[in-house]
Amino acid sequence: MEHRWSSLGTTGERYVDERHPYECDLDLFGKGSLFQLLCRARTRLGEDVLADWLRAAATPSAINFRQRAVHELRGRVDLREDLALLPAEVHDSLDQNLLHNWASQPPQLLSRRWLMAAGILGVAAS
Repeated sequence: MEHRWSSLGTTGERYVDERHPYECDLDLFGKGSLFQLLCRARTRLGEDVLADWLRAAATPSAINFRQRAVHELRGRVDLREDLALLPAEVHDSLDQNLLHNWASQPPQLLSRRWLMAAGILGVAAS
């Protein structure tokens, strides 16, 4: 591999945690790190997921699920090529975690006033 990859891609330095028990010993994050070698994420959320996977051991069921996903994608070369051609720019100003957290929340019912206003606007628009 001649270490050509160590000058390309994101280094994941924002994920460095000096208190982590083995992060520094294994060069998980930073220039020439495992994160830099593996990361093909196109979003901040994707980078966050990879960082979490590198920091903590997966459960046997999670490992099994990931292996089945790899098996399913192995033969889908066209899809993998299409994904590889997507712009590789991760916008730090857009934090997809906010959208993910919002979508994970239970739905909240609108107040009676908002429902009445929506009904009036709907009738007025027709």
